[in-house]
Amino acid sequence: MASRGSALSPVRAPVRARAHPVLSLIGNTPLIPLRFEPEGITLYAKAEFMNPSGSIKDRLALTILGDARRRGWLRPGTTIHTGREILAQMQSRVDAFVSGYGTGGTLNGVSRALRKACPRVQIVAMEPAEAAMLSGESPCCHSIEGVAGGYLPPLLKAVSVDAQEKVPSAEALRMTQRLARDFGLLVGTSSGANVIAALRTAQRLRRGARVVTILCDRAERYYSTRLFAGVGGDA
Repeated sequence: MASRGSALSPVRAPVRARAHPVLSLIGNTPLIPLRFEPEGITLYAKAEFMNPSGSIKDRLALTILGDARRRGWLRPGTTIHTGREILAQMQSRVDAFVSGYGTGGTLNGVSRALRKACPRVQIVAMEPAEAAMLSGESPCCHSIEGVAGGYLPPLLKAVSVDAQEKVPSAEALRMTQRLARDFGLLVGTSSGANVIAALRTAQRLRRGARVVTILCDRAERYYSTRLFAGVGGDA
């Protein structure tokens, strides 16, 4: 009997040597195929929670240091932008990339890399339904931590976004719990929201479209949030 969901074998990006052992752990995260049986859709999710601090933000920190080296403020070194890894892991076949935004760095950098190799790729921005600023709505309270901070960041303004997907906080929470239950992926609420937006995108595109999204960070960052409400308690 088929399971409700299954994670197939992950694909890792080619490993590049770096000077410091900790830096070598940033990036090169697996790309996990997620088979959603009820929907009949396979998504490809970049497991950014496997960075050393458990977050995609490790990439930003390393990139800032790399930029400082290039400018001569530090010694020259190697940088990483996530898009190159996705292209290598997907064999340069990507139909759509879906991600939420905080600073806009992931959507900006990944979209530039993907469009060079896949000019027809669709770039889709996930937004909380309660704070869908790209859709022209006013920001409000939502429960999808780490995204839509109440303003449109400069990096995001430089991105040519093809579509927006508005995800209600309650749906994001339920999908995050589903990822833990059905796939064994203990991730944060923004990851659940990204997956919902990616599923909608895959349903909108042709059958078999290759849609990539981001699993941003680990669930332990959210123990005090609604994600874990009602979990545990007295025996």
